[in-house]
Amino acid sequence: MKKVFKIFGIIALIAVIGFSMVGCDDLPASATVTSVTVNPSTASVARGANQNFSATVNGENNPAQTVTWSIVQTNKNAGTTINSSGRLTVAAAETLTSLTVRATSTADTTKSGTATVTITGGGGGSETVVGSYNANASNPYVSLLSPVNYQIVNIPGETRANVMKVTNPTQWAAAFYSLSEYKDQEITIDFSVQIKRVGAAGSLVWNINNSNYPVVGNIINNAAAGTWHTMGGKWTGTPTAEHPSLYLSTYENNSGTTTYYIDSFSISVTPALPPITDDEGIVSFIYYWVNEQDVLATAGGSTTLSKETNENVVITASGSGYSGQKWYVDGVEDTSSQGQTSYTFSSTDKETKHYNLGLVVEKGGKYYSINFKITVDK
Repeated sequence: MKKVFKIFGIIALIAVIGFSMVGCDDLPASATVTSVTVNPSTASVARGANQNFSATVNGENNPAQTVTWSIVQTNKNAGTTINSSGRLTVAAAETLTSLTVRATSTADTTKSGTATVTITGGGGGSETVVGSYNANASNPYVSLLSPVNYQIVNIPGETRANVMKVTNPTQWAAAFYSLSEYKDQEITIDFSVQIKRVGAAGSLVWNINNSNYPVVGNIINNAAAGTWHTMGGKWTGTPTAEHPSLYLSTYENNSGTTTYYIDSFSISVTPALPPITDDEGIVSFIYYWVNEQDVLATAGGSTTLSKETNENVVITASGSGYSGQKWYVDGVEDTSSQGQTSYTFSSTDKETKHYNLGLVVEKGGKYYSINFKITVDK
């Protein structure tokens, strides 16, 4: 019996080996990649537009058709991109005149194909319109009072993007910044902007539309056309118009033949500190705890002063690590004391009443405030 089992075991082993050898002969050959073709091979794409590309991976034994897309040029505009599906987006501010799109096989990264893209439109200082009033209703220049017709444009030749363009404004203003939320409230405005005018000569000036039209910042008389001008400045006051706004005036300009370009507009609006009411009592010494060790400010003496003897009290900003001190008297900032760590309040030439002395400081991106009530008696 043992010999029989051995014979059957040998026969079984031979059968397995024979089957395995037959199986090896039937395995398919591995796929190889010979080239990659990009379609279309050439294309013209306008700045701000898109183009779809596809790729065919050529080879033997059905190679995988997946590719990775890239743009050869490294000095392109950051907004010029191609996604994983082969959709090319050319930035509106792109300064290059041609690009090369590459598709690389994922099965064999040594094989790739390319397409040549000619970039059209824009360039040389011309504009590409990328928006309008309807598409940019939240733009800070828009006023509910007078919807100036304008466009948002890019100027590739100057590498400027999202510039406000106002052509031949017929209103009394070329651009607005709404102050409606601050109507009848004392505020401080600090703004800056760059402006270029093409067409008629004239002055550049920003105003508040109060009845006396106060000027905000610098005035540029006879501003040269075709040149960028930097403007800006501060204004403290109360907007009182029905629809208050900061505006770029067209006064002394033949605005009917003028185009304005407005760029890099930045503004901060700071409301005045609210005054302390009389029923809060007279504070002779006050401090504000930020943590267990931090005292924001202290009063060095009595806060009840005699007008007759011309007395003073010194408030010291004693908190640790604070900066940007701003001092306010009855809600109006004393700009001459900005950044100072102490403030001297004198009863000289003051009316006999309660005064609110406020301090605002900054630390770690947060703002802290404290108010002292100072009384001037006879």
